[in-house]
Amino acid sequence: MRLTGFCRSYLKEILFSALVAFGVAVMYFADIGCFFKSVTGIGCITCGITRAYISLLSGDISAAFYYHPLFLLIVPLYLVLFFRRKFSQRFVMIFALSVIAAFIAVYIARLFFIPDSLIYIGH
Repeated sequence: MRLTGFCRSYLKEILFSALVAFGVAVMYFADIGCFFKSVTGIGCITCGITRAYISLLSGDISAAFYYHPLFLLIVPLYLVLFFRRKFSQRFVMIFALSVIAAFIAVYIARLFFIPDSLIYIGH
């Protein structure tokens, strides 16, 4: 009975999660890759997240951090957004904006300071 109540109260979140998981699975198994990168030639802000989790599941933690150093933030962000009604609106907003700011900072650093990126400014 409790599981049924949980599913009813979080139906939108569960359906959205299933849709996102399905989309990621289709892109991975169809070997589509990053849509943003295929259009612009520049990796998106989350490029490497899927490879990071695959590396983590394979036991290669260093490769996981190489593919995207913030991949571990996705799980807490997802949980906070999924259960946002359990937290104050202020906490959810501050947490989400902090994670987004961290992703933007890493994205900019990767664009300008990682060799083989299109905007690399190193020697």
